[in-house]
Amino acid sequence: MSAGMPQLDFATYPSQIFWLFTTLIVLYYMLARHLLPPVVEMVEQRKQRIASDIDRAKKMQQEAEQVKYEYELALQKARAEANKILQNTATRIKAMQDERIAKLEESLSHQMQEAESRIRQSKESLSKDISAIADSLAQDVVNKLVGADNVKPLGKRA
Repeated sequence: MSAGMPQLDFATYPSQIFWLFTTLIVLYYMLARHLLPPVVEMVEQRKQRIASDIDRAKKMQQEAEQVKYEYELALQKARAEANKILQNTATRIKAMQDERIAKLEESLSHQMQEAESRIRQSKESLSKDISAIADSLAQDVVNKLVGADNVKPLGKRA
């Protein structure tokens, strides 16, 4: 018998090899039957979940792109409608402005005709009165020059 390490004794090698293989087989059986299936199942579930999440993310991205496209389309329609409303409003304002200008021009023309008529009447009235005023003024001048108060105008003496 040698007094060294027992694992280096060649006489015990067959039993060590037997127990080594037995232990490995039992360990493999335990791992294969009890420990690895949940891990494999968890890995598979994780793969499926990741694939599902990727698919869902792709669908959400497509939906977001669709929503963005619809938003941009609605925005373009809104802009076009706003431009159309703006043009219609500008046209209506221009028409109202033209109508008011026409009414104002008509009113001013009417006022101008009335003013011209009043000026003409005043002119005619003044031209009628100017001869009477001139006669009265001439009579006053003559009266002051002559020094008499009762000198009658020539046209009115007869």
